[in-house]
Amino acid sequence: MSFTDWCKNFTDADICHLMNTSLISIQKNWNEEVNFGKWTRNSDPLLNRCGGCVNHRQTFLQNPQYLFDVTKESDEVLISLQQKDRKIYRKEGQGDYLSMGFNILKVTCLQDFFGDDDVFIACGPEKFRYAQDDFSLDDNGDATFTS
Repeated sequence: MSFTDWCKNFTDADICHLMNTSLISIQKNWNEEVNFGKWTRNSDPLLNRCGGCVNHRQTFLQNPQYLFDVTKESDEVLISLQQKDRKIYRKEGQGDYLSMGFNILKVTCLQDFFGDDDVFIACGPEKFRYAQDDFSLDDNGDATFTS
């Protein structure tokens, strides 16, 4: 990719050098979880997984969501959101990458508000919900989430 292309497509870059010290230390362990998600449009709101960005307050929480726990104050979390290659859809006029992002929401004891008893009933260590968004309500696509 040329520098000009880079400037056209990106506004920020985070460069991380992560050293896995769990190989030399018994006290530090790394855990990885990979989730494969998909934004899909459905006329039934309970089955819709294409809720748009947080600006769409009525539908945002319909986006795919993943729950993770931070059990110690010293724990750190690294989240990666990757989009599948869409070049195969270019013949259909849909080869452009989707505008997408994610939000991290702290989960509290709001089971009555959210209505998801099996997730929100636990109120011990801090729990977080990782909600991806596709910015647009009309885009369908795949993504990989690693935490």
